[in-house]
Amino acid sequence: MYTLSIAFSFLSVIGLYATSDRLEIQKNYILRWFFERTDLAYLLAGLSFIFSTLLLIDLIGTAAGILASIILWMLIASSLVFFAPLKKVGPLHLGLTLLVLNVVETLIIPMLS
Repeated sequence: MYTLSIAFSFLSVIGLYATSDRLEIQKNYILRWFFERTDLAYLLAGLSFIFSTLLLIDLIGTAAGILASIILWMLIASSLVFFAPLKKVGPLHLGLTLLVLNVVETLIIPMLS
């Protein structure tokens, strides 16, 4: 469930990042889709942020969930702003990161408990 929250937070950040007029990287794949449909991108970004926050609130409580959601969103936003112009992180890297997070969440953490 934490991986799902991270994925929705990333979708929120990338939706808002792609609608920026000052975006300096090449708009391809999802970035171009978001850039061409700014109203839908804002709606999708807002809804995914709210869903991610509600999911974290359900998992760890109200105050901790809101705080974790804000910290997670800031971490993803700052990482995206830092790494995106370098063109070092691609869709493959993001997919592998989500896969590793999902494996850690579903296999390794329950074994430690």
